[in-house]
Amino acid sequence: MRLTIDNLDGLGPQDYTSLVAAGKTPPSIHRRLNQPTAMIVTLAPGTSGSVVPATGAHVIVARANGSVTFSGQVAAVNPEYAGWGERGAVYCYRLTTLSDESSAGSEDIAGAWRFYQSCGWGHSAAASE
Repeated sequence: MRLTIDNLDGLGPQDYTSLVAAGKTPPSIHRRLNQPTAMIVTLAPGTSGSVVPATGAHVIVARANGSVTFSGQVAAVNPEYAGWGERGAVYCYRLTTLSDESSAGSEDIAGAWRFYQSCGWGHSAAASE
């Protein structure tokens, strides 16, 4: 698995694979009927100056062969206390992400429906009589 996150800070996508918290719940993708696909992953930032992903950051999860398993945006970043380190409290960050299909929004669907109706296809036979 390869996890890349683009924080929209001009640096482009960064590899966060090594920051996936070991010993915590593995990344999980939840697909439900009539709901956006969600992925939950816990990151343990190291001392290498890694940036905590921002809400709205673009996330891609891909397999080793490059096929994309999940693509979406960070919806929430929740810090979780992980213990005490030599520099003080240590936190992990639980990311909740929603798939790109949910970010399309209802405006695009409403616009498509207006176009459909403007062509005369959205009317029933009974309504046109």
